[in-house]
Amino acid sequence: MFIPELLCPAGSFESFKAAVNNGADAVYFGGRDFNARAGAVNFTDDELIEAVDYAHIRGAKANITINTLYKLDSPAPDESEIYRALAFAEKMYKAGADALIVTDIGLFSLIRQYMHCIKLHASTQMTVHSLEGAVLLKNLGFGRVVLSRELNLTEIKPIAEKSGVEIEVFAHGALCVSYSGQCLMSSFIGARSGNRGKCAQPCRQYYKLSGNNKKRAEGYLLSPRDMMTLESLKEIAASGVHSLKIEGRMKSPEYVAVVTRAYREQLDRIASGIDVVPENTVKDVTQIFNRGGKFGEGYFFDYAGPHMMSTKTPKSTGTYLGTVVSVSKNEYKNGKKKILIKIEDEVAAGDGAEIWTSTEHTGGYISEEAQAGAIITLYVSGAVKAGDAVYKSYDKQLNDRAKALALADVRKIGLTLKLKAKLGQAVEITLGKDSVEVSVLGSIVEASKNQPLTPERILEQLCKMGGTPFEIIRNSVDMDVDQNIYIPVSELNNLRRNCTEKFWGKYTSSFHRELNEFVREPGQALSPKAVGRQSYGFCVQTVSEEQLEAACSLGVAKAYFTIKGYNTKDILGIISKYADKTALYIALPKIMRFYDEPACKDLIKALDKTEIKGYLASTYGQLSLLKELSKKEIITDYSFNVFSPVAYEYLKGLGVCEITVSTELNINELAAFSCGEVIVYGNLPLMATVQCPVGLYAGKAKNGKREKFCQFKNNSASYALTDKTGAAFPIYTDCESCIALVLNGSKLNMQEKLNNFHETNFNWLRLVFYTENYDEVKAALKGFKTGAAPKSAGAITYGHFFRGAK
Repeated sequence: MFIPELLCPAGSFESFKAAVNNGADAVYFGGRDFNARAGAVNFTDDELIEAVDYAHIRGAKANITINTLYKLDSPAPDESEIYRALAFAEKMYKAGADALIVTDIGLFSLIRQYMHCIKLHASTQMTVHSLEGAVLLKNLGFGRVVLSRELNLTEIKPIAEKSGVEIEVFAHGALCVSYSGQCLMSSFIGARSGNRGKCAQPCRQYYKLSGNNKKRAEGYLLSPRDMMTLESLKEIAASGVHSLKIEGRMKSPEYVAVVTRAYREQLDRIASGIDVVPENTVKDVTQIFNRGGKFGEGYFFDYAGPHMMSTKTPKSTGTYLGTVVSVSKNEYKNGKKKILIKIEDEVAAGDGAEIWTSTEHTGGYISEEAQAGAIITLYVSGAVKAGDAVYKSYDKQLNDRAKALALADVRKIGLTLKLKAKLGQAVEITLGKDSVEVSVLGSIVEASKNQPLTPERILEQLCKMGGTPFEIIRNSVDMDVDQNIYIPVSELNNLRRNCTEKFWGKYTSSFHRELNEFVREPGQALSPKAVGRQSYGFCVQTVSEEQLEAACSLGVAKAYFTIKGYNTKDILGIISKYADKTALYIALPKIMRFYDEPACKDLIKALDKTEIKGYLASTYGQLSLLKELSKKEIITDYSFNVFSPVAYEYLKGLGVCEITVSTELNINELAAFSCGEVIVYGNLPLMATVQCPVGLYAGKAKNGKREKFCQFKNNSASYALTDKTGAAFPIYTDCESCIALVLNGSKLNMQEKLNNFHETNFNWLRLVFYTENYDEVKAALKGFKTGAAPKSAGAITYGHFFRGAK
């Protein structure tokens, strides 16, 4: 059975060593800049180079993350973000990194142009969740695609089998509630962009869900449980994926050590025909970090459901310990009340206990050793009552073991050894691995006058590799040794040390690469045209016929109609009514899964015979289908995260007619573009999620295997999430696709700031409508076209136009 690569995280050098020494086949990690985990310790450039060598000399691969979005933010190419990222990639290329993990299609194009001998991995931030998307990226030059976490095994298997590219999936760790690469919530709330590696994790905050002015639920409603797949690893491995990724660059070295070792040992068991996971292994992995008291298995076997969410707490909770049996009314210590807990697991002095009350989590440290079934004493504050659940929040013995695992430097690679010791000739030893071999010569071999050295004694001395990362492969030793010879043991030791040092240098150098100097000039095509007062046009994006009719009544020049699902008859009816009233484009759904592809293909074939002008694509999979099947215009949406003219020009080269740039750019950054489309109005989607809050907490979504939909499918009621500040986020449900869009409650409205676009080159300014009715659509569009006073109800925002994303 094929055993996939085990790919492990490192947010610091300590975590990196912990991953390598506990069995990672490969480690992914990043520098202080240019990676999607800016909050981790990360590595200096010198540490990155050292880490690459450290991995290679121990038989592991080193994958470097350059997986955020980059701007062309300076007229001097070497000073702009995207070219500094390219220079960083060049440094990692020369250092011998095995792969670069990339999100930005512009940076990808530059690396592919200048660096041919390194594998490029498409980050999960590129939102690939279909066969067509994987095939497109493979054809562009990616060597691996990291699929969206939301896919199940029935979708993953055919993608792995048919795409012709390596497929990587997440196997353990935290889950984002939104499709990766499609989350703008942190960016728009606090200007900390998840696409730029600075996510503030608003999904882990407390929310209330309301519908029709009635509260439906409250808690950490957007916080998924972590995933663990140890018990289904054999089935996942059999799907044909090439790599299993453990999430956790923000986690401790102890976490990395424990989780890496658990997955390494389980994969090794599967390779030897054993599929049972030791109970203590699951317990240790659960204890070291999990959200909500237990794991889920991610989306491998489920579509979505309340059971996948950690609504009571977004923090690590450890393992279940027991129950509060009594709370003293008059016994206190240091102002804390005495409670008694009946435990169901052993505890040791120094362990931590956390009590889950109805209003808070409180706890303290355990001072006594006890076995399961015992009753222990704890002094705590808070509204604790009998019956409250207790969790072991900290396991001292496990943490001590984990520290030892994290600090151990035990991984070695096997070397071949050749020894030539002939009378009258210089003794020679040779060490080798793969195609790398080094030799050193010693003194002339003499005949023994007293006690000769046996070959066994010589071999024993040469195999003492000590604290080096090497060991001699005993069955590969080649010895050509005369009888009755003498070599001083001290010389054998010196020869071994010198040869080992020489091999160490040559072997690490064998991974390094040379690269000819290249000129980092953006080129004429990437420089903006001369600008003056721009004659841009206004276009709209609608989700209902009512909205489209309103826009057409004002003579809008271009309109996108967003479809739900792939009902050809309904869509053709819309086209027949409005294709002669505006330049009509069909906007495909935000997310298109593998099982959607056949229906989407049939729809495109039918639509291509109509009078529509073209399509608005949201994903690489949709772009691939349209390039294959349609002769109409293709426009890419902001979800492609085009951050620079470099990315813009590359996408245009793929046959795209027009490109909508990212909504995270400011006015100055937009000035670098020579054309394109920009969104200037609307309650913009901040998340696209299969964990629809309406379905989960109001529509009674099922917990069954691979279940979609809920009792509220196509329900027209309005729902919103409200955070602790009182800010509301409307929920738009696409029930045909069974996903929800969490919208920004503050409406983007640049009507009063249109003069700022006079110094840009954009062809189109787009108004996006989700919740507006007929009159509201007309009022908004009329305001932009005539300059009438804006009439937006509720809070408005200028988005990133005057601040930009950090």
